[in-house]
Amino acid sequence: MEKLLASFMSLFITMDAIGAIPFFLSLTENFSRKIRKEVILMSLVTVILVTLFFIYLGNIIFSWLKVSFADFLIASGLVLLIFSILEFLSVPRVRTHKADEIAVVPLGVPLLAGPAFLTTSLISRTLYGDINTLVSIFINVIIAGIVFFLSEKIIKFLGKPGLTGFSKIVSLFLASLGVNFIIMGITQIIKIL
Repeated sequence: MEKLLASFMSLFITMDAIGAIPFFLSLTENFSRKIRKEVILMSLVTVILVTLFFIYLGNIIFSWLKVSFADFLIASGLVLLIFSILEFLSVPRVRTHKADEIAVVPLGVPLLAGPAFLTTSLISRTLYGDINTLVSIFINVIIAGIVFFLSEKIIKFLGKPGLTGFSKIVSLFLASLGVNFIIMGITQIIKIL
């Protein structure tokens, strides 16, 4: 039980579903309730599939492609940075997004299943075993789903102007997170050299 709790807490902190709410709200604000639910379910399935793929095959594929985790950090950081800048500038590029597109990127990856979450999953598997890690992943995905399903109440509470202002502020934080991932990746590359 102690190992399960340790695994769960480390994954809960690195997933940060609550921190992804504003981005989720801004991307789905024009969607119907039905479409929003589909986006939530698709993003959660994406998180599970990508995480399982990463913890069981990631090292093999990275090795085969000669891609390091530092490269993965930089790529994830760039995706977050670009999406956050476009969101901040209100560029109409994602207003035409289909539900399945935003569910996979950026909601599923890298917002929920970002570099920190994937790395922590890999480490958790080593430290706490497969069962504890898998149970922790599934519990965290369920919590993320609950948080996203409750986001409609947040939309009603904030209103459109409040949501717009809030999403601009969060875009700056997401851009900072993207830059942080890029710096972490570059730092790892420099250490290797």
